[in-house]
Amino acid sequence: MKLSIEKERLAESVNDIKLGKGGIREIEFVVQLFQLIRGGRESYLQQHHLLLTLSHLREHAFLSDDQVQTLSMVYRLLRQVENRLQMWDDQQTHLLPENAERLALLAENLSYENSEALLADLDCYRQHVMEIFDAQFYREESADSQATVEKMDAGQWYQRLTELHYRESQPLADRIESLFQSRSYKHLSELGRERFNTLLPLLVNECAKRSASDTALLRSLKLVEKMAGRSGYIALLSENHQALHLLLTLMEKSNWIAQEIGQSPILLDELLDAEQLYQPLNRLQLSEKLQGQLNSVKPDDTEQMMERLRSFKRSQVLGVAATDIMHKLPLMKVSDQLTWVAEVIVEETLHFALNELMTKYGEPCFEKDGVCQKAEFVIIAYGKLGGLELGYQSDLDIIFLHNSQGKNQQTDGERIVDNQVFFTRLAQRIVFILNTFMMGGRLYEIDTRLRPSGTSGLLVTSIAAFKKYQLEKAWTWEHQAIIRARGITGSGKLINEFESIRQEVLSQSANEGNLQTDVREMREKMWLQYQVRKGKFHLKKQAGGIIDIEFLVQYFVLKNAKNKRYIYTDNIRLLETLSLNGCVSESDTEILKTIYISMRDRIHALSLQGQSAEVDEQEFQQERAFVQQCWKKYLA
Repeated sequence: MKLSIEKERLAESVNDIKLGKGGIREIEFVVQLFQLIRGGRESYLQQHHLLLTLSHLREHAFLSDDQVQTLSMVYRLLRQVENRLQMWDDQQTHLLPENAERLALLAENLSYENSEALLADLDCYRQHVMEIFDAQFYREESADSQATVEKMDAGQWYQRLTELHYRESQPLADRIESLFQSRSYKHLSELGRERFNTLLPLLVNECAKRSASDTALLRSLKLVEKMAGRSGYIALLSENHQALHLLLTLMEKSNWIAQEIGQSPILLDELLDAEQLYQPLNRLQLSEKLQGQLNSVKPDDTEQMMERLRSFKRSQVLGVAATDIMHKLPLMKVSDQLTWVAEVIVEETLHFALNELMTKYGEPCFEKDGVCQKAEFVIIAYGKLGGLELGYQSDLDIIFLHNSQGKNQQTDGERIVDNQVFFTRLAQRIVFILNTFMMGGRLYEIDTRLRPSGTSGLLVTSIAAFKKYQLEKAWTWEHQAIIRARGITGSGKLINEFESIRQEVLSQSANEGNLQTDVREMREKMWLQYQVRKGKFHLKKQAGGIIDIEFLVQYFVLKNAKNKRYIYTDNIRLLETLSLNGCVSESDTEILKTIYISMRDRIHALSLQGQSAEVDEQEFQQERAFVQQCWKKYLA
């Protein structure tokens, strides 16, 4: 397409307001570019109205205000000119008249003083369109990208890699040679091979400029082998140096990102606009974006909905990871972003599953005190999701509650079912949508074991039964867990009711004489269950790690919640609240916060390399010693 545009640009007359440079077609091409790349996922781009589509591109920051204003204004003017030209002789023409008299008449008809003023404006406006067009379709290209190299043998690649100062030239040369011998390469079309051969030297030269050149090239070779058959993406990287530079930067710094893009090459689309990639959306914007992507999904097309959710998650988490590894967001903001992505996905999953079941069975109702009421449902988040501390590999700890009670607890549709059956099927459907492996992977691993009575209890519990269980039967560890619990979607009324129950449970825990013993013994039991690897320290599980800090926080909250409200669910703000309430010294609080953040930050960094939360045992020695000192001070 790019070459065709260039050839026709040279061939067309400058007087052609449609096909010439800066003309109507170039404005249309700018809009169609975004429709082709993103229209499958963004429903607002699936339309024919050009000016309306331009306004959507501005709203979603794909084009700037100035760019949209320019394109809209010039498009209207050129269409006016086109209309006047075609009215004269009733012909399909787009050429400005060469006759001076007719040109002057056209200028007068368009309210210009003379033809010179009209032509000056047209030249100026079309130049602006050309600049916007070229910014989207053309990139500055190096000499390396102009020529396609012929296949070289391993010895020649070794020589080239050595000249570029790669440290492991021979293994990399062998890897390149194996690419050319692979079935993926041999099955390429002639055009596919040409594109592949063009990209490879670009990768070699660009990776050589990086500090971790060997790592960047090895990861790049793995990626291009996976997507060799998708020559469109190969061409994109060959021609768009901005996207290639950003891709290599991210893959050099993160093996996890390299693997994600390898599994889903469509993520390369996100690299076309680095500025947008580094600006993650807030909670409301995420919700609106996901709703926009799901609007075109039919209510009964569960598979399409599940694929859209997976595509959304991957693209949003890629943006978060990019800002993370480039140090454009602090740890707490990164966790907020990952938590919000999960929340809006769970929210839309609930809406979809609820509508699906209500279509079959009607709405669940119940009768209380002679009044018929609608039964409500809520999803409660525990753990990292509840505590706004989600990581890249975190699962979701959730439970399901409803408020059905009294008489006639059943749906009001033609196919009547008991409310407990309805809500159980709803919860099962939610878990299925979130937990099922598909081509796009699994959204999240779902853990519902924190519900009353664990795996032996009902999947969905009434909120009245939940309250009774928590106040009368729950173990201390279950009260520890509820500290980090909060409602994330569903009935606002039940979310508020849950928070009241949470506060009541926490205040009751202060009356337990065995609180200190229960917390200490539970943690000691966890220490014994973990198998320590020689020479390694697990940042979460071992003594002096993150879980020890979390247990300390939970102990202090349960101990002091009788007279104080603890509305926050994240450990940092809980620590700050404990300090303000005089439960933990200010100095201990600040040190524990610093240690907690630094350890979590390291876990995030390890996750982005696809590694576990283990480090060398020589690391964090002072921090671990301080946490253990606090443990002995407060819980021994």
